[in-house]
Amino acid sequence: MNPEDYENVAPTRPDRVRAQDIAAFKALASIEGRKIISKEEVADGLYLTTTHVTDESFDFFYDSRNVTYRFNIRKIKDAIVAARIPFRMFRATITEKWYNLIMKMGGIEEDRIPQLTDLNRPGLVVIFEDGNSLIIDGNHRLVARYRRGTRIFRYAAVTFDDIWPFIMYMEGKSDMVA
Repeated sequence: MNPEDYENVAPTRPDRVRAQDIAAFKALASIEGRKIISKEEVADGLYLTTTHVTDESFDFFYDSRNVTYRFNIRKIKDAIVAARIPFRMFRATITEKWYNLIMKMGGIEEDRIPQLTDLNRPGLVVIFEDGNSLIIDGNHRLVARYRRGTRIFRYAAVTFDDIWPFIMYMEGKSDMVA
């Protein structure tokens, strides 16, 4: 994509932090990082379930830097809730241009869109030192909101430098940062 494709994507203005914003960042902490590995019925209606607890993450290849970053979203949200990193809330208009950009570049899994129920949780955006920004949590909610006719998307913005302890990186393009 051309740099012009990213310009004036979504009119944005600062917004106030609401108590429900902070609550939303911690609300799913206990389930966001759980993955069911196996579920076996051991008797009628009695199941043995094995789960693995992980942290929710988002991988991003920053082409101009030739680096793949893995953002630990769960740890970033926990740091916001504990007031260990600064953030600001914003309110943006979901434009058709932004929607199309997220559909093309946002890693959207179509089967997840109809399953979403809480579309009011704010997203999480990283602001890089060069001024570029990236949604690391909320792409699916943004798409669902747009499709359901809602044109406002609220998000918390954090700076790249403030979340550095919650990022792993690897030179080059990688499907997985180890």
